[in-house]
Amino acid sequence: MERRVLSLAGRAKHGIFSFGEAKSWRLCSEGTLRVTLARMARKGSVARLAQGLYFARPIEQPGALPDDVFYAAQLAFGGYLAFATALYLHRLVGEYPFTVFVATGNKSVSTQWGAVEVKAVALRSRAVGVIRMGDYVVSTRAKTLYDCLHLPEYAGGVKGVVNAFKNARLSEGEWMEFWRYVGSFEEGGGVFRLRLRQVLLAAGFGKELRKNVG
Repeated sequence: MERRVLSLAGRAKHGIFSFGEAKSWRLCSEGTLRVTLARMARKGSVARLAQGLYFARPIEQPGALPDDVFYAAQLAFGGYLAFATALYLHRLVGEYPFTVFVATGNKSVSTQWGAVEVKAVALRSRAVGVIRMGDYVVSTRAKTLYDCLHLPEYAGGVKGVVNAFKNARLSEGEWMEFWRYVGSFEEGGGVFRLRLRQVLLAAGFGKELRKNVG
């Protein structure tokens, strides 16, 4: 049974499969399948990435992680790739992020996959503004910058956000999108507005700031 599971799981993209997919293989009863997967997870032949999501490890690499942790993370938590991860995918930073950030509607959790930390961050109504990049669902460039301003600790701090704005060189349409998020989610003054002013002035976008904030 375990060999058959591994054989079929090996055909899944990046070796990642859900319990629902495994049920569709019709290898056994649902109860037997649960017991089999639990036993395989204890042995290490599969890794349980999240509830109902598994990774079939290559036989020759018993401690392996998914070869695409970004893809695995977004499947595990059902959100979009955000913050420092999105900055990297948009090439706004050069450093590979060893924490993979996934923005979700209402789930915040952190887990460790080997040397990689995966952090889901609940943004609730702010969990909007995405595009598809190949296999990934990622925040748009404008939404990425807004998210990073909202929670700069997930983007290398305020200095990291300043550098991201400098590197982004947003188009007029992207600036309009950015200000739309600010207007929708950041009414009034407060800490965000102070940080917004600090970052845009430091990044050299004082004119853009004055045009939209005064």
